[in-house]
Amino acid sequence: MRKTLPGALALVIVIALALVGCGATSPLVTIGVDALTADPQAFTGELAVEGVVQYVDASTSTIRIIDVAEYEACGLTPCVSAGVLPLYLPTAGEPAPSGAQYEGQLPALEEVVVVVGEVRSGQGGLFFDVERVQRGSQTLISKR
Repeated sequence: MRKTLPGALALVIVIALALVGCGATSPLVTIGVDALTADPQAFTGELAVEGVVQYVDASTSTIRIIDVAEYEACGLTPCVSAGVLPLYLPTAGEPAPSGAQYEGQLPALEEVVVVVGEVRSGQGGLFFDVERVQRGSQTLISKR
């Protein structure tokens, strides 16, 4: 028994180090738009926000998403208590508040998307620093 205990302990340590070294991380937290807009400062680190595209303006590289439940209840006109998440995703010209520019195509109106990014603080207050916008497993737009 004495010979196997140190060997088993060494194996556990090697596996733990391999997982850390390989960048094993916990899964990305996915929340709805209403949860984020209700208390954006409650969320730190990278997260995914699921919502329905409520507005698209390609000329200003702007989209707005609303909560899936709000869309199901009220359509594209948000209910009174609905949160709306505006996103500026410039592909040229003036960069986003984070200094980023993006490549890809904006999603279409009424598409369900997942926006991956982080809540950050800037000169104009809090904003959602977008890393990428996905429709299912397809990335529509991402940081350059």
